[in-house]
Amino acid sequence: MAGGPSPENDGMIMTFLSHTGKTKTGETFEKFLGTKDYDEKLASFEKFLHASFSEEDCALRSLVKDEIQDSNGGVGELGDEDDKSGEEDGGPTGNAPKVAKLCEYLETREKNIAELKKRLAEIEEQFPMPEDLK
Repeated sequence: MAGGPSPENDGMIMTFLSHTGKTKTGETFEKFLGTKDYDEKLASFEKFLHASFSEEDCALRSLVKDEIQDSNGGVGELGDEDDKSGEEDGGPTGNAPKVAKLCEYLETREKNIAELKKRLAEIEEQFPMPEDLK
């Protein structure tokens, strides 16, 4: 059993439980404990996790910034109440969907992956793999 803030899920506390196999009588871990005990143990662990990590701790572990970026490249804060819903004449400014902006780490990671794929394609072109080895 493991848990804590999940960086890729905006720092939300997640619990992971992994068990393999069965008892000699063929019971899984959940069946062995019984649904009630199983749920109580998970709930107790999740309660422990929430007591161990504050909202600030979770936010610090998030890979998603608290900024949003619209399709026109404009950036604002999540939950920003000053968002204008219309032009000066009262018309809409456009309802482009807003997307959470990635943190610098993920932006760099995506650029690196794209660069590596490009280099691998160049190598494949220069030194093609024989068909019988693919």
